[in-house]
Amino acid sequence: MKRSQLLIKALFTFLVAVPLPSVAELRLDVIDSMDFGTLSIENGTCTLKNNGSLVATNGQTCLGSGSIAKFTAVGEPNSGIVISAFQSAESHGITLVPELITSSSKTLNGKGIATIKVAGSLVFNQASSGSLLLNYTLSINYE
Repeated sequence: MKRSQLLIKALFTFLVAVPLPSVAELRLDVIDSMDFGTLSIENGTCTLKNNGSLVATNGQTCLGSGSIAKFTAVGEPNSGIVISAFQSAESHGITLVPELITSSSKTLNGKGIATIKVAGSLVFNQASSGSLLLNYTLSINYE
């Protein structure tokens, strides 16, 4: 009877001593924010390209240039991740539609890092003038 109790105890100790596989939590750090600069409030669309140029369509007049958003994804080294971008709700007559410049599927490098770049379009529909911050959502998950 004592021998079987010792075996069970030894087996339990062995199982506890074996490290369980774990995956590092994914984190997204902001490097640069998306910026469209100064725009008119005319109805239409202003698209921010990956080189920072602005392209006007459907009656919108884009002025100057902007800058794309850049993020660093940090997680388990050499792991695959999937990235999704979701548009904002309309605010003051403007909707932000983000567009991934990088692939929606990436592999974190040996240090657990990948760069994500986002451009996008602003769709104007009876927009109000003034300064405005628009939100959009990026989602990152392990593959």
